[in-house]
Amino acid sequence: MLDNTAAILAFATKWRHWGGGHTEDIFVEFGLTAPQYFERLHQLLRNRHKVAAHGVSPIVHDQLRAICESRLARRPWEQGPPPRQAARPANSEVVKVASSEATSASLPRRSNSDPLPEFDRIEHGTDGDHNHPR
Repeated sequence: MLDNTAAILAFATKWRHWGGGHTEDIFVEFGLTAPQYFERLHQLLRNRHKVAAHGVSPIVHDQLRAICESRLARRPWEQGPPPRQAARPANSEVVKVASSEATSASLPRRSNSDPLPEFDRIEHGTDGDHNHPR
């Protein structure tokens, strides 16, 4: 078996912010299933000195170990990265507007001190021959 320690650690470090990488990417890169890859990575992470020799900081080491444990705890059919959670307010009901008049009436009005009208004039070329701020 080839010693692909450096490649595995580089891949894991690169993909740690996204749950360790997608199953397909892992297979294409290493020819391993996700459980095989995370078991191999978990074995590597048991030797802190060897991992540190490859430039992995203690913080990244701990992040990678947590990812391995999380991914290995899942059932085989759930081996993709963790699902993204959409941020929603507690009461996420859809509000329908009857007409465009109701929509424009509910929008806040600009104050005279708002710089946006100046920006609009400059951006849309209504400031003379040149689009320079005054």
